[in-house]
Amino acid sequence: MQALSADWIFPLGAAIAAAILALIAVGLRNGMFSKSRIELAVALEQLRGLKWRKFAGFVVALLEKRGLSLDEQDRQPGEGGVDLMMRRGNARYIVQCKHGGAYHLNDAGQQELVKLINMQGAAGAILVNAGMTDPTQRATASKRGIEVLEGKELWQQLEPRLPFDIVEHIHQETASRLQKKRRSALAAAGLFAVIGGVAGFLLKAPLHQSPTEVTAPPMRAPASSPAPETAPPPAPQAAPATSDVTSTGVPAAMPDPNMTEAQAEERRGLAESAVRALTGVREASWSTRSTMVLVLPLPADIKSDAPTDSQAEASGAPSEDPLAPIVQVICDELTQYEELRYTRLQISYADPRNEDEARVRWRQCR
Repeated sequence: MQALSADWIFPLGAAIAAAILALIAVGLRNGMFSKSRIELAVALEQLRGLKWRKFAGFVVALLEKRGLSLDEQDRQPGEGGVDLMMRRGNARYIVQCKHGGAYHLNDAGQQELVKLINMQGAAGAILVNAGMTDPTQRATASKRGIEVLEGKELWQQLEPRLPFDIVEHIHQETASRLQKKRRSALAAAGLFAVIGGVAGFLLKAPLHQSPTEVTAPPMRAPASSPAPETAPPPAPQAAPATSDVTSTGVPAAMPDPNMTEAQAEERRGLAESAVRALTGVREASWSTRSTMVLVLPLPADIKSDAPTDSQAEASGAPSEDPLAPIVQVICDELTQYEELRYTRLQISYADPRNEDEARVRWRQCR
């Protein structure tokens, strides 16, 4: 149970880390952590959707609270290029209302307002803009006698003076968008948690490899002089035969219960070296404790000490399987170790010539 828990630590940590990073990244990108920014965007969109006269009426109400009043009640908006003319005492002010989304104050727009101020003999101008904002233009405009009211400042001053239904709609739409952004961020976090968990499982195996599994293969003797035969280590005493079959119906290997993990790894290394030394085996390595990955030549190219067809039949191997002879030899090496007698073999051909020969083949000892 402790080993199972340890195997889960790295994938679980990777999943949690990926989820947190995705939540933060997506949340920052879509503004999930800034309700005021979302509310401002919704409010400006709502103002741009109003008819010009209604928007201008809200602007007049706002400026009247600041002590200004409409001048020349009978003049038409836009007359002489001026949207509204307002007065505070003897000073007259030009008020330009830009409620479309495309207007962007620039130097040319400032020069045009300065020209209108001079033509009308006004004390200054007030530009109310619900469109695109540019804070860098405000300093220059202020020096020219132009007050720019836009963006966050415009919304903060207009909100207390807008009708209740408009303000309530803005707040509801803000809450709805914020909820959507949260769901989007949580979905991204869930997706990246899955990806992080899978990546953690894939990276866990290399981290758990022992030095025996990553060392270079032993040197082979030259073809002219056969490799000296080495007697395999004695097979450990079998564990008490409590059960020879797992819950899935596959026979379970029964290593010596007194064998340490280091001893088991050493025995897998010896078995791997013995299989690599077999004629016809190009590569052999353990991918898991019970799965050996093999690279073999095509069956027609194998000229090994594998048994003949009659020997394969005598041993029970199906003669129609072209891999049966070499698999039998490999399994003979592996089954000298009690805990490896049910090893699965993942087999690939070294030089496949077509799609069928390129596919992976699976065999199992015993």
